[in-house]
Amino acid sequence: MFFLFINFRFGLEFLTEIVYNSIIYANGVYCMKRYSLKNQIAVNIIETDRFKTGMLSVNLIVPLEKQTAAANTLLLRVLKQGSANYPSLAAINTRLDDLYATGIGTRNYKRGELQILGFSADMLNNTYIPDGTDVLGGAIDMLCELLLRPCLDENGLFPAKTVEREKESQCDAIRALINSKHRYANTRCVEEMCAGERFGLPLAGTVEEVEAITPQALTERYFALLHEARIEIFFIGHTPSAELLPRLENTFGAIPSPSPQKAETEVIRHAKSVREITEIQQVEQGKMVLGFRSGYSVCDADYLDFMTFCELYGSSPTSKLFVNVREKLSLCYYCTAQMDSFKGLMFVESGIAPKNRDRAFAEIMAQLDAVRRGEFTEEELNNAIRSLQSNYRELTDSPSGVEGYYLGRLLFGVDLTIEQMQEGFGHVTAEGVIAAANRVSLDTVYFLRGPEGAPVSEEKEVEDDDE
Repeated sequence: MFFLFINFRFGLEFLTEIVYNSIIYANGVYCMKRYSLKNQIAVNIIETDRFKTGMLSVNLIVPLEKQTAAANTLLLRVLKQGSANYPSLAAINTRLDDLYATGIGTRNYKRGELQILGFSADMLNNTYIPDGTDVLGGAIDMLCELLLRPCLDENGLFPAKTVEREKESQCDAIRALINSKHRYANTRCVEEMCAGERFGLPLAGTVEEVEAITPQALTERYFALLHEARIEIFFIGHTPSAELLPRLENTFGAIPSPSPQKAETEVIRHAKSVREITEIQQVEQGKMVLGFRSGYSVCDADYLDFMTFCELYGSSPTSKLFVNVREKLSLCYYCTAQMDSFKGLMFVESGIAPKNRDRAFAEIMAQLDAVRRGEFTEEELNNAIRSLQSNYRELTDSPSGVEGYYLGRLLFGVDLTIEQMQEGFGHVTAEGVIAAANRVSLDTVYFLRGPEGAPVSEEKEVEDDDE
């Protein structure tokens, strides 16, 4: 076991002591420059004066694994409760108030079969601080505190009381999934469709897995994570690279050089057969989720064809599913198509009266066949393209949108700026959309329904936060 002692020594003169490997990752309105600290931790900087706030994130990327997912999630819960110098949430919040209400958040999500977890800070850019407070420096310090200076007991372990409290909270969140039938149905479809694939694993694990974690096991997982994870730091804001990099080197450069685990995502291009699962619970509104293998991944050169198909088919208010299945035929309370760009999946989600299950399924598939035959107008295609371009334009309205886009593309080796994506949609043709539709194959049909004779209504569900 080791402890991290950080020496804070800021100043531009320190830059000459560090060898940075600067790479221009992309050109565009948001030009990202990529650097490497001495310990090979990557730093990605987008200098822009568009926002009055800046964003700094520290991302630990590891393979999504059954043996570690639950512990990784619990670890993040425990780390955010306090650090060696700020041992409580009250102490953390007091310090953040001093930094002009800087916000600290946690992140824990999938990108394909990767688990990404870490911390982010949103703060006012120093140029807007009237009294000279170094808000950026304070935010860097706080992220370092939470990640690298954990609050440990006299035995060098995470405090048992904190671990038990957060275990209970995580188990409560796992159990609460059943209260959101929409999310529950989506989760169950993924579990059934991707059984045997790492993508099907829940980030929070199971109640049994969480309850088995001890303070010693969690502490060991913490130090293993720092060693095994690929670490990507992102900054979006005013501060020039020459000023920011020495600060990051003096904090996160203290992490011993990681030896990242190999992390890849398996993409299955075509469904072998169609599985049908029906689950009965005390629900009033049926939930049907169709899982498709798209035949594409985000790394494919023609991936924009599939994205445009998905938008035209079911992802926008002018889509085939919305206009026909929901509006014209009134077979669904909602009906929409969602894609996972990194795993190569598409899901059609719908809320239906159980008696309409077969008709709704048939019409959803009929609309897919219509696109496969090219039965869509130029106006429908243009609406889909404009909708996608607008979605990507909206990403540039916030630092978090920009960071989320570039981190995902970086992890999967896609060197396209947001502007290039927007431009690329303008070159999508009807032939490309038809080809994309014909590569899609149905894999799983999941249906959640109530007992025979149960009343039907548009349910109001309890929505809880994602883990």
